[in-house]
Amino acid sequence: MTSKRFNEILEQRIALMRSVLAAKKKEYATDDDRLRNFNRAAMIQCISPESALIGMWCKHLVSILEIVDNMDDGIALAPLALIQEKIGDAVNYLVLLESMLTDHFDAVKIPIKTAISNTGMIGDSPKKSKQKSNK
Repeated sequence: MTSKRFNEILEQRIALMRSVLAAKKKEYATDDDRLRNFNRAAMIQCISPESALIGMWCKHLVSILEIVDNMDDGIALAPLALIQEKIGDAVNYLVLLESMLTDHFDAVKIPIKTAISNTGMIGDSPKKSKQKSNK
């Protein structure tokens, strides 16, 4: 795949994410609680909203795994529209999970810059400095 084609797919995915997440907001969220469905599902199941989201995300992951398994088994490849839908759903759930986890930093007033380690990832433990050995 060329870089040009990859970038086309990336830009299409970003546009689809914006569109789908905006449309789903009307169905699953309120202005006061963007993650309302996950919070409500968590209360029903007596689990964290993050665990509720992961449970729902697994459904999308299983669909993707089925597509890959079928391809590996020589079964006809799923239509591109279905592949894009399933991957898009999975990616959107990960964005929602990132929002939830980031919300924890906001709730305790930890600046995101403080939470970013030298790996550049939010929430990673800072790498321990290597001490020189006297050997």
